[in-house]
Amino acid sequence: MRQLRVCLDALEGNTPTSLLSVRGVEEFLRSRPDAEAVFSHLARSPLPSVVNAFPIVFMRDPIHRAASVYAYERRAPSNVRSSEIAKEGDFRDYVSWCMGQGRQQGSGVIMNYQVTHLSSSSFRNGHVYFAEPDVADLEESFQFLSSVPFFGIVEEFEASLRLLENMLAPIWPNFRAENVKENVSPNRNASFGEKIRAIRRDLAEEVCRQLEEANRLDIRFYKKSLDLFRQRLSAPGLCHPSAHSQSGMASCSRRERSCSPSGTVRR
Repeated sequence: MRQLRVCLDALEGNTPTSLLSVRGVEEFLRSRPDAEAVFSHLARSPLPSVVNAFPIVFMRDPIHRAASVYAYERRAPSNVRSSEIAKEGDFRDYVSWCMGQGRQQGSGVIMNYQVTHLSSSSFRNGHVYFAEPDVADLEESFQFLSSVPFFGIVEEFEASLRLLENMLAPIWPNFRAENVKENVSPNRNASFGEKIRAIRRDLAEEVCRQLEEANRLDIRFYKKSLDLFRQRLSAPGLCHPSAHSQSGMASCSRRERSCSPSGTVRR
């Protein structure tokens, strides 16, 4: 099997809360003409105009994502208050802190974060911690997602990789995606339904209700995204390649991080 080599660059900010506008992404791409793919947790829409970019974006169930953020923060270095809180208590304690005194200390990462990330709400209040997305931001986020040739769903990761292969086939015929698990959370082998039931048990009814209310835009966005994803997956003529012999292969990793991962492939 031939391994496909790609020049992959990470584009992040000076801090985990930096906001990378499209101008910053374009400046980076101009400085790295050899980069074929760019990975970032912080880059914001719209797409850069200086290259013919193919974006790779993944959405996640907001409640499932909150549990993943907590698990990651427990493992991460304690360089922010939210990580310290995660290490000091259980998931219910962490969410309760986020809903209360932690709102301006990094807890926004589990509250409507995907709508915040894919809309202009990040830039309106000077800091991502103070972002207050609204219904207009929800529509802006979904319009962006609808406009890109590909996005994936974490809970449908294998199907997402197959869809990615199909979408890239016209410009990268030998591309094959492989699921490589890195930096994973405990209970990885449980089904999605089992994980959600466990999350609800851990949080108890009132805290779970608060978390759902704090993510009401993200929950609507996720449901709309999942419907669109399934429509694309069932589109007539979509093939599902499985043979990887004599082909290129790219490894796609599921990394438990506090931000929604996205990337851009230079065509």
